[in-house]
Amino acid sequence: VILVMMFPAAGNVYAQDEPPSSPWRDEFDGPLADGWHWVNENADKWGFTEGFLRIYTSPYGTGGENLLLRPIAEGDFSIETHLFFTPDTNFQFAGLVIWQDESNFLQFGRAFCEYEGAPCVGNGIYFDYTGGETNFATQIENPFNPAEAYLRLERRGDMVRALYSHEGITWTEIGTHWIPPEFQVNGVGLTSAQDFFTEEWDVPADFDYFELTEGWGFLPEGFHDGDQ
Repeated sequence: VILVMMFPAAGNVYAQDEPPSSPWRDEFDGPLADGWHWVNENADKWGFTEGFLRIYTSPYGTGGENLLLRPIAEGDFSIETHLFFTPDTNFQFAGLVIWQDESNFLQFGRAFCEYEGAPCVGNGIYFDYTGGETNFATQIENPFNPAEAYLRLERRGDMVRALYSHEGITWTEIGTHWIPPEFQVNGVGLTSAQDFFTEEWDVPADFDYFELTEGWGFLPEGFHDGDQ
């Protein structure tokens, strides 16, 4: 204490990382904020409606049409959204994406799966990792509301944690995936895809907002690393 009082101008800071950047957020009041870009855009299948970004679920796999991405710096981050979506047919999916390319990505959101021999719960919350020829779907859980979900993905090093909330306050961890060290995050964003079997109608996915926080300090209060 005496040293600090005698030498207040030293400016030493101990055990501190870079301060957190302020969360970046798009409220989807229209138009899209700067920085977004579409992968395989179909302009007829997305738009704004009453404060939501609506993306109709495409008949292709993730990245085949209307994948919305924005760039991100290297390092840790979290992404979050509030989604209204009611899937009812295999394998409709809408939610968050961490993207390298069409063969390497993670997606976390609401989807429908009713498949014999698969760990499915119908309309539920699913966390998928596709890497090369490997696809892991992990930790699925029935939601409180079959039409609504708050979703968050948090990256810490090679670990990606998925959390779900029914009201945006209380979060439940659904699962984690470990990405290989060579995984290159080329974008983060939103998807609405895999509507392979309902060509006769479009299924809307409505996103209330998208929030991105990069760097130190993004994790919720009370979170502990490791065994804690």
